[in-house]
Amino acid sequence: MGHIEASKPNSLVGWNRISHPFLVTQCTNARPTVIVGLFLQQVIALFVLKTGAGFSIFSWIAQLAADFLGQAHAGAVFFFDENATQWFFVGVVRL
Repeated sequence: MGHIEASKPNSLVGWNRISHPFLVTQCTNARPTVIVGLFLQQVIALFVLKTGAGFSIFSWIAQLAADFLGQAHAGAVFFFDENATQWFFVGVVRL
């Protein structure tokens, strides 16, 4: 029995230890939702970790998110500039 086959029961026991408290504390109507959510999370994780297509798709999404967050500094400089107090929108609208 190889290392991978020996670690599968440990992985299943660990997953059960993590998910069991969620299943016990939920009301009976929400249990199918929790079970389906946990199952879909595992399916997506296997898709990303085991296939090159899944990894490239989520890598592309991560790159888009990083690019979007990288532009936040320019927006903050524009909005919180010292000259911004003279603008009508910033002076009138209170947050």
